[in-house]
Amino acid sequence: MGVFTKLFGGKKSSGTVSALAMPFFPTGAEPDIQHAIDWVRTRFPDSESIEDVDTKDGAMTAEIPGGRLGVVHVPAQIPRDDLEGPLALAWHWPGAQEAIEGHESHAVCFASSSVLPLIAVRLFHSRFVAGLAATAGASGVYVGSALLVREPTEFISEVQQANAESLPLLCWVGFNPVGDGEERSGYTTGMKDFGLLELEIRHAQLGWSELMDFLVNIAHYEITSGIQIGDGETLGFSETDRRQVQHVSSEFIPDATVALITS
Repeated sequence: MGVFTKLFGGKKSSGTVSALAMPFFPTGAEPDIQHAIDWVRTRFPDSESIEDVDTKDGAMTAEIPGGRLGVVHVPAQIPRDDLEGPLALAWHWPGAQEAIEGHESHAVCFASSSVLPLIAVRLFHSRFVAGLAATAGASGVYVGSALLVREPTEFISEVQQANAESLPLLCWVGFNPVGDGEERSGYTTGMKDFGLLELEIRHAQLGWSELMDFLVNIAHYEITSGIQIGDGETLGFSETDRRQVQHVSSEFIPDATVALITS
């Protein structure tokens, strides 16, 4: 059985949920997987169990409730083409370009389960990725499905403070501002991982903090509740300011339908 087959497994059942991210490192040295596991167990004693750890030739697989955790260390940079989009959207990390250009290896970190709910899998997986980043001195963390790169100390800090009621959304979803004169727009990347439409606000006369906080709050509500805000429903910037949601083609993401919050 090949490394990647063992890590990712074969065809998943319809009830299987998963998570994938890639911490990247300034050297080609293999990370100490057991050190990362111990980091998670120490800081999150109530976290899901990690059993039957099998480590060999830069790869690790382990059993978690209803599935597996896996890591493959790749002694090469993440392909440059994969990082162009995330770099263009990394407004929150001024040092992203330098960190990415200087990395020499990365790890593919994967978790899946057929019995744990998606949020539990994502929290568990993020804790392990944070542990690997902390113990191996990562240069950053790449979440490809969200077009997101995060500064490592911020990723670690946010994951350590998170729980099922207060999710580390900035480690899971990209919140992307778009300037247009005095008007401001914004959109998400990564909501699709939770079976939800990406969110979009266009040409709003709002401050950046207000606009981005609003997107984060709506995303947090949808993910924690599992509820997609419907086409034609309303929500509010405040108790007196109600906005309609429309399911329309995205202005920023090719070939995507989004939940547009009208301004």
